[in-house]
Amino acid sequence: MFTYLLIFINAIISYKAYTASQSGSYQEMDKYLYRPYQLSRGGNIPGVILSNFSHADFFHFLFNMMTLFYFGRVVEYSAGFITFLSIYFLSGVGATLISYFRKKDDPYYQALGASGCISGILVTAAILYPQMSLYMMFIPIPIPAPIFAVLYILFSTLLMNSDSGIAHDAHLGGALVGLIAGGILAGGYGAFFSQLFKLF
Repeated sequence: MFTYLLIFINAIISYKAYTASQSGSYQEMDKYLYRPYQLSRGGNIPGVILSNFSHADFFHFLFNMMTLFYFGRVVEYSAGFITFLSIYFLSGVGATLISYFRKKDDPYYQALGASGCISGILVTAAILYPQMSLYMMFIPIPIPAPIFAVLYILFSTLLMNSDSGIAHDAHLGGALVGLIAGGILAGGYGAFFSQLFKLF
């Protein structure tokens, strides 16, 4: 399954990013970071790609890969591996674009992580299977998929200007791609909204 291949690629690149960070070489580490300011001036090309597979630490990597493991298989099984991979990479593009237009004049902004890609996969799965429930880490209560998707997009939007150190704008970009992809694959949003309204 290509979900496992993506996890493997994330593991390899995240490890290389970690070794680069330990080397003390700014130039080497820069390849794994997304810097919109540099990109707007013709640089940071490797970072645009590799940052979507790099992670800040082991727990960042673990959380993202657990999410990809559970929901990537759902989307890959439903849509096929080509569509699944397309959603993953297009979600990364969506995450990159929103961050670019918001941060291209900020020389201090940098980001890394597959969260934008995985946000797209997660929202796609929620639209394809609106009857399923999701569990969040540290919250042992099942959350219906439609509520989760709506809240995820809402909070990502509201928190974009926060100083949390989390790239909420990238999450939103990926989630919006997932919203579009899920609607196309599901033949519309009828089942999603029907399930959502049943909850109230």
